[in-house]
Amino acid sequence: MTPVTTADIDAAHIRLEPAAREVYRLLGRGPARSITPALTAAACAMEPGTAAQHLEELARARLLTTASPDRALVPCYRFPQAARLHARQLPAADERVCSVALERLADWTLACARAAQDLLTPAQAALARTLPVPPAPPVPFTDATGALAWLEGQHDNLLPLLDALTGHEKHTMVWRLTDAFWPYFHRCHPYELWTAAHTRALVAAHRTGPPAAERQMLLAGAAGHAASGNQDEAVDGYTRAQAAARAAGDQRDEGRALLGLGTARLDSGHPAKAAPLLRKAIVRWTQCGHERGVSLALTALAGCSLPQDPEQAIRHLTRAHETLTAEEDSHHAACALALRGHARSLAGYHRQALEDLSRARDVLDHGGGGPLEKARALEFTAATHTRRGDAPAIARPWYERAAAVYDRFRPTEAAHIRHQAGLPEPAPDTTSVPPGDRPQRAGTRETAGPAGQKETAPAGRPHHTSSRFDEDLELRLVSGPPRYARSTDRPVKYLIVVCEHGDVIGYLWANDEDRAAGWCRRESQGGHAFNLGQRWVAALRNAKRRGLTPVQALEEILDTSDARLPSHIACPSFLDAPDLQALKDLAART
Repeated sequence: MTPVTTADIDAAHIRLEPAAREVYRLLGRGPARSITPALTAAACAMEPGTAAQHLEELARARLLTTASPDRALVPCYRFPQAARLHARQLPAADERVCSVALERLADWTLACARAAQDLLTPAQAALARTLPVPPAPPVPFTDATGALAWLEGQHDNLLPLLDALTGHEKHTMVWRLTDAFWPYFHRCHPYELWTAAHTRALVAAHRTGPPAAERQMLLAGAAGHAASGNQDEAVDGYTRAQAAARAAGDQRDEGRALLGLGTARLDSGHPAKAAPLLRKAIVRWTQCGHERGVSLALTALAGCSLPQDPEQAIRHLTRAHETLTAEEDSHHAACALALRGHARSLAGYHRQALEDLSRARDVLDHGGGGPLEKARALEFTAATHTRRGDAPAIARPWYERAAAVYDRFRPTEAAHIRHQAGLPEPAPDTTSVPPGDRPQRAGTRETAGPAGQKETAPAGRPHHTSSRFDEDLELRLVSGPPRYARSTDRPVKYLIVVCEHGDVIGYLWANDEDRAAGWCRRESQGGHAFNLGQRWVAALRNAKRRGLTPVQALEEILDTSDARLPSHIACPSFLDAPDLQALKDLAART
């Protein structure tokens, strides 16, 4: 059992070897939540092998819990909440030692993130290349797929690290780190982290950064608001960035702001308003010789032509794909290729469409493509088989694969695909809402748009589907993502979750004996509680995927809760309920 009392933790701490005791103190007082040997080696200035031995000793003493599956190649650990509090209360022999450990951790994180940025989005690392990179141990990845996995593994570490650096007035490191994590934000869409990090980074860049850094944070932060559906905030950010770029005479950044404004109009279902902004972006980038930017604007402009004029879209996308390939931007070239496949499908060129989509999927699968781009390419492939009149059994696996990817972050789109293709819905599950989903804006409905984007059509506009969707299809159940059991008759531990106004919106519960955990929403809070609860459901599914027990999952959630986010944990430790039904009764009360 993990030590639960101060006396238990004190006893376990005293039995540690002196070196392991120092690692415990430095890590416990530091910001890292997901702890690996490489991270420990960087923060504590030791060899990774030595760091791994100390972490194993701490785990044997139950002062760390394992946060990775048993077969994981790289072990990952977390502090139980009580152990972290204990470590932070230990007397500090030298505060400077902790400050230096924070600087080493930040340097290592920046060096690894920059290496990931060079692999995943080399064309977007122009600002970072003008600044020195601190020395660090060898990065723990060698290819784009590994780079994206490493960035995802730092999800829980980034915000606490930024806050710790802000507290030490390391403002330059705050915006540099946020900038280096762009590939993760752009491809994996962790909406809350994206906007929260850039809010901090914008303040930091305003204090210490050059004007170009402040514009970068405005543009990237606006993209996060746009991706999460907050178009008003996105437009405000892009407009501020455009004004700043004009004042600085920076046509490249002005083009980026215009591209963002145009894409925001397109995502809001107004292609006629988007097209002039995108053409202005093309003019600005043509004037400054930024051919890659022109290609990105052409890709978005093609989305304005669909589905009414697929031939025009094909011309734009062919030019964009050729230029992006020449610029060695394989990710955006694959996105343009997938959208060209969709346009060719709409135009009736089904063989060429499937060839384009096959090539695009191959690049996205092996080049660290994000889930949205992969799901779009799968969905376009399925729709092309349907339009060509292929047997339902040929299109069905593609729809199933697309829906399975959407399940993890946009369940509304997954449900739409299953409905159109006649696929069965997954079994009802209170813990099945994936991360990244958001409610539809009133009067709109999401449809397949450019790869890497979302096209939102006004309600009432006919959706382009085939009559073959009316045919009876053979139904086959598809396995869903890993999840804990949904019920238990035993006592449960639970946490209280509140919204930004302090109102209780629900409860997270767990029971290890039945391997059960879930989210129990307060009915009186309505849809607001449902929407905010999605991130907690996602956290449970993520913990299950990594092999954590239900109670370990709640410990991790309690440890990483942040009161500045739209919802957070309101109790300092676990509460107990006699059974799950008692907790449901509590949630049902008004």
